[in-house]
Amino acid sequence: MKKIIFINLLLGALLFSCNNEIEDVFDTSASERVQAMQDECWDVLTSAQNGWVMEYFPHSGLYYGGYNFLVKFGTDGFVTVASELAEDFTRTVESHFSINASAGAVLTFDTYNEYFHVFSDPDLNGGPTYGGDFEFTYVSGNSSQVELKGTKTGNRIMLHALTADQDWTEYLDEIVGLQQDIDDQFFAKYIFAGGSGGEVEFTMDNNYNVLYYPDPDDEYGIAELEAPFIYTTEGIKLYEPIEVNGVEMQNFVWNEASGAFVATESSGTLSGRVSDEFVPYDFYLGTWTLPHGYGNPAVGYPNATVTLVEKERNRSYYMTDLSRQGYDIEIEWNRSTGNLSMTFQYLGAYGSNFAYLCPWDSDLGFFTWGDGIGFDLIYANREDASPILQFVDNGVWGSYIVRSVIIQAFSGTPSSNTSVGWIERIVNFDTMYR
Repeated sequence: MKKIIFINLLLGALLFSCNNEIEDVFDTSASERVQAMQDECWDVLTSAQNGWVMEYFPHSGLYYGGYNFLVKFGTDGFVTVASELAEDFTRTVESHFSINASAGAVLTFDTYNEYFHVFSDPDLNGGPTYGGDFEFTYVSGNSSQVELKGTKTGNRIMLHALTADQDWTEYLDEIVGLQQDIDDQFFAKYIFAGGSGGEVEFTMDNNYNVLYYPDPDDEYGIAELEAPFIYTTEGIKLYEPIEVNGVEMQNFVWNEASGAFVATESSGTLSGRVSDEFVPYDFYLGTWTLPHGYGNPAVGYPNATVTLVEKERNRSYYMTDLSRQGYDIEIEWNRSTGNLSMTFQYLGAYGSNFAYLCPWDSDLGFFTWGDGIGFDLIYANREDASPILQFVDNGVWGSYIVRSVIIQAFSGTPSSNTSVGWIERIVNFDTMYR
């Protein structure tokens, strides 16, 4: 009897629940809504007759800042792309795109584009990946602006419609020209003025801003705020607004006359400052005398005449005539410290093997192929007419001290298993002078 009563109660509950329908809040099915979103995305993207400026931020950590792409989506399913990183701004690259359904409308660059996919390649020329997206969820859009979201990184990607009279080549020339103008100021840092509070310092490196400001709760009295940005035709735009001394800012216009970025949302400015230790790039160009030992054991201490020639303007040099095998050694210029550096690096082929410059603790007999290990070349006598650069271990190699270098042959990626033998041993770096 108890079982019969229980069954009757259960059937009653089921009948009651069936008679109480839940009203559907949507007038269309889920599939219809997704299709409508896909259609909207397609119509909006293809509506810009002169294309869009795409503010692209790779990597979920935003470590590389943002980069400008110009993109035009055609109704034939092909997209035309130009990039601020291209060597020739007049050259565009075409590839295919599609709008797919996946919890909404997803824009996919589904065939390889040599400009666009450089940030999403799993391995860029044997180096680290940039962790970028090539698929983007459509968030919203109209004829003037589109918001996308990277499906992998979650980064916000904005598209702004170009006007009909904006020339693509001229637009990219403006952006890169402004970058060069700012770069040529050789500012080591920027000082914020505006609002209330203490002095706030910015450093700027490859589209990645770092903000330093006083913080009594920090161990060193300084706090950091990361503020990645993208260059515009007028200045820079931060990925998202930041607040400094009570002033909120995101967009800055570059004022070349005053050497400052002026925030458009407020009276805040970032004024450039040259390091007290600044040494111009051109100062180091030319010939130098570099005493050293050579061979194993070292044979004398000849005075090599080496030459620093331009590799990448305002960034690096080649040192020629030190290697007797004819290898050019890369020397980097640090605008902040006014010094140079020479670290582990690939030099070129050696027969069927590969030659690398390896820092060497010649007193203890150990050499290394660790990235970033090597010498700083410090301008030691700034007041004297005849400059002297002093070779100093840069402190990256732990308890070992870099005193010399070995040009070592490897059969593949440097390791103890691929090490073939030394090609040259250049011993006991101390100074080089004019």
